[in-house]
Amino acid sequence: MPLLSSIDLHMHTYYSDGRASPQELVEYAASIGMQTIAITDHANARGSRSARPFIDQLALTLIPAIELTCRWDASQAPPGKSDIDILGYFLDLDQPDFLAFEAEILNLLT
Repeated sequence: MPLLSSIDLHMHTYYSDGRASPQELVEYAASIGMQTIAITDHANARGSRSARPFIDQLALTLIPAIELTCRWDASQAPPGKSDIDILGYFLDLDQPDFLAFEAEILNLLT
């Protein structure tokens, strides 16, 4: 019977608000018996891209992903509380439209 912790679909590297490098993250995940992970760094997929060579060396499946923060003004949430996080999974990280979208987001954040 698989462990409940064998899948983590919301992980971050130092490319957003995590502390570990992509290599450290996948090596740790493999060391504790995870089978599938998704690196969901905020506004970029650099962690997923950087993890790919290390995933191939481990018995681990990587779901390429991203976390985007959006604002929902119509939510009637208190001021400053209308942010909504959207997680996208199974991305084609090398698809030209996605790369352009990611570059535009990162440009807006700098």
